[in-house]
Amino acid sequence: MYIMKIKLLLILLLLSSTTWACQYNVRDIGFVDLKGSTYKLYVFLDKDNSEQQSQLQTLLNDKLYDSNVISEILLSDSNVFHIEKPTRLPAAVLVASNSEKLSIALDKPNKTISQQLTDITDQLISSSIKSEILKQMAGNFAVVLLIESADSKQNIQAQATIANSLEYIKQQMVFMPKKVNSPPVLFKISAADAKTHDIFLWELGINKIDGTAAAIVYGRLRKMGPVMTGNEITEEMLNAYLGVIGADCECDLDRRLLHSPMLAHRWPRQLYLDTTEALGFDPENPQVKMEISQIISSHSSISTGKLETPDVSFGYQEFIIDDSSLIKDIDQLPEVAPPENLEEIPLPPVNQEPAQKRTEPKPKPITPDGGFSLSILVILAIIVVIAGFIIVMGKK
Repeated sequence: MYIMKIKLLLILLLLSSTTWACQYNVRDIGFVDLKGSTYKLYVFLDKDNSEQQSQLQTLLNDKLYDSNVISEILLSDSNVFHIEKPTRLPAAVLVASNSEKLSIALDKPNKTISQQLTDITDQLISSSIKSEILKQMAGNFAVVLLIESADSKQNIQAQATIANSLEYIKQQMVFMPKKVNSPPVLFKISAADAKTHDIFLWELGINKIDGTAAAIVYGRLRKMGPVMTGNEITEEMLNAYLGVIGADCECDLDRRLLHSPMLAHRWPRQLYLDTTEALGFDPENPQVKMEISQIISSHSSISTGKLETPDVSFGYQEFIIDDSSLIKDIDQLPEVAPPENLEEIPLPPVNQEPAQKRTEPKPKPITPDGGFSLSILVILAIIVVIAGFIIVMGKK
């Protein structure tokens, strides 16, 4: 019985060793929906018409199917907790997952309420911009949105800055803890298109287009970091927040960066299947959701105040060498007396490599592919030896 307990202990230790390092990066976590990113669309009618209420509710249920948006049609005398009823009815109130609210008038004389709600839901979850961005998420590292303004010079400068940042992240991807097939990409939204996608800009946090803006989205349309405008669009800012997306989930990050809210979107089954294949795991699996929930809970509580710019390093460094102290002339070399005994000449190490900048990533204790580091193997070997000794002593 004693020996069986020892064997069981060994098995548990071996099984638990695979969880000593996180197998997900922040990008992976971004595809998992923990039901904390639900949008709510409330529609207040101007007349108490139960038949119209039922028809509009059916319409919205069909339009919002496969999305993270729920709706409710309310009669004129209805009230919603924490929602201020619009003064002019009919009207809609969109509530984001972070409790931000957007009031939308339903007063277009040339369109019925049904037609106006259809326009709203199409822009909210089925716009051409959102659909195209979401398609690129499964294979690409992230998407950097460039919302152009009327200032063409500012647009060109912002695009060049983003291009430099994307190239830098592309070079850094080899050092990241988990391989991603494609680097981040740029997605431009023209000034003309921006005017027709005001709900999308509101979700990003852009209430008014005062100049060129940039935002980073990843996973299932999660926004990474703040919206950058004008002179705020710098390589340092872009590199910092893009770096977080490739970081291991064990990094000491503000929870607001680790699992930011999703934007409103449609999540059809085929897109879900394509994403699952690209990720190598099922983001809808209950066990995966439980693991992600535990990972997020293990981080510190959500910080308050301004979001600090993160600092994520993947091991790549560049050094500037001061050549003022280097010997540039062979005549400056000191004279060295030849050894009296050739056998005393020390041999160089067998695996000595030339001094050059290394490009290999630092090994992780346990990689997402299941590789073990030397330290873990040594620990397991010690456990096996001790257990074997105990088993032998138990037999005696």
